[in-house]
Amino acid sequence: MVEKYSILPPYSLMQTAAVLREQGHSVKLVDANGFDMDYSDVDMEGFDMLVFRFTPFTLSVDKKAVHLFKKANPNAKTVGLCYALKKLPTLVLEKFEELDIYVHGEYLSAIPGLAKNIHSPEKVNGISYRSRKKIIATPIGIDKFDWDALPIPAYDLLPSLDPYYTNVPHGKPFTIMYTSKGCPYQCNYCTSAKSKVYTRSTESILKEINYLKEKFKINLILFFDETFTIDRQRTIDLCGEMKKLKINWYCNSRSNLLDLELLKIMKKGGCTGISLGMESGSQKILDSANKGTTVAENAKALNDCYKVGIKVHTSFILGLPGETKETFHKTIEFLKKTLPSSMEINIFFPYPGTQFFKLVKNKDKDMNEVMWQIINNEKFIPFSDFSLEELKLMCKKAYSAIYRNPVWFVKNFFLVMRNPKDIPPAFLYFFKTIKEYFIHDQGDARW
Repeated sequence: MVEKYSILPPYSLMQTAAVLREQGHSVKLVDANGFDMDYSDVDMEGFDMLVFRFTPFTLSVDKKAVHLFKKANPNAKTVGLCYALKKLPTLVLEKFEELDIYVHGEYLSAIPGLAKNIHSPEKVNGISYRSRKKIIATPIGIDKFDWDALPIPAYDLLPSLDPYYTNVPHGKPFTIMYTSKGCPYQCNYCTSAKSKVYTRSTESILKEINYLKEKFKINLILFFDETFTIDRQRTIDLCGEMKKLKINWYCNSRSNLLDLELLKIMKKGGCTGISLGMESGSQKILDSANKGTTVAENAKALNDCYKVGIKVHTSFILGLPGETKETFHKTIEFLKKTLPSSMEINIFFPYPGTQFFKLVKNKDKDMNEVMWQIINNEKFIPFSDFSLEELKLMCKKAYSAIYRNPVWFVKNFFLVMRNPKDIPPAFLYFFKTIKEYFIHDQGDARW
């Protein structure tokens, strides 16, 4: 898994591998990205099924890998996962000719089901496949597995955890972990909006953490849940146990689910960083996006995190429907007022399955072809007053509001001094910031 400035372990594939192995299948796991492998470095012969993850923006690389696998295993089946495009299974299969099966439902039930019924895919829920030149989509179905009964992900199939880090190389050994999935909130831009929430028990989570501590001497964990603090009491219980393990961790949350009391508990439990989606400094934009938070709540959450000594990584979206010079100015004002520890600025992208994706349908009748052009950066559809070039310039201005502000450096210096373990990553982040936004002037949007 790759995010900007991060190399993350392939957690979903490790989960899947563990379930398949428990069912008696022979499994091999390859993380070519993490271990910087070329196509020729990967043994592709002798397999019945290839399961791989892809994103809308890595398709060209993934297609080549699938082509080579098919060449080595003509009768094998290729199975792809892509959460961002789960609502467009027909389009994906039309454009990805060597992909046999696309999982648009729950992968932890669909892929083990396929391993048992590879020649009878109609028996498996949550997939799309070709049959006599037609594309068939099976119903999503209902998850029947017990999340707490899942085996520990197959970490042992990786050579090591050495390549993995988040943001800047620090805190190793590092990994990510899911303790819940789904989000009940209704953000119009999010692919996880209004999805059923599944939570693991504290016992299940601690079992995996203790395994990682014993096997890898794990030092840092990024809880990759959409909203880690969705269950307040579970968070409190988990922090009480995590305090004994002396492991640092980051998580994703929402400003309306944080308060000073909870943050103090999280800090004592080892939390050193939280990622929060701010999206905008304009209440008008937040309401339009159905974010469910207020500008005041966002500012308070940032201030409370600073009070207890937890750094905050914030994310913003420019070009959301309704964005104007006035709303952008409010975002700049918010940044200058709150000075978050770090941030990323994204240009709005109408992901399939979101409420805002319906706007694509309204703008062009040939929605599938338009969507494919957008995915391949061949087309940009504005949903606000600004062109793509204008939005890129706005991104740079937003980054400058933070990273060219001497007060930001002073504020973060004192924050780091309160957390001596953060000194090495702070220096790495500082030099990365200098290189990106001052020397190379690359304060650009992330697509």
